[in-house]
Amino acid sequence: MTGCDVLVIDGVPNISNMGGNSAQTGKRQGEAGAIVQGGIRDVPHQRSVGYPIWASDITPVTGPARMLAVTEAIAGTFYVAILISRLVAIHSSRRTGQ
Repeated sequence: MTGCDVLVIDGVPNISNMGGNSAQTGKRQGEAGAIVQGGIRDVPHQRSVGYPIWASDITPVTGPARMLAVTEAIAGTFYVAILISRLVAIHSSRRTGQ
C-alpha cells in the first residue's frame, strides 16, 4: 500500500464488516482509509488511530454473534417442523387405529 490506497468493502448490511482492529491493521499497512458498504463498529478506536472510514451503517453486531443468531433461528425452525410432523403422525395413527 502506498498511503493513497483506499480499501473498498462490499459488505453485509446490519453486521460489522470492519472494526477497530481492522482499522489499526489498515493504518499500519499504509492504507489511506476505507469505504464500506455495510456495517462497521468501534468507531472511537478507528478515529483514535487516525484511520478514516466511510460506511453505510454503524452496528455493534459482530460476525460471530450474527452467525450464532442465524444458527439458533434455523435450529429452532427445524425443531418446530419436526415437532409438527411428529404430532401429525401421532394424530394420523390414532385416526386410522394403528
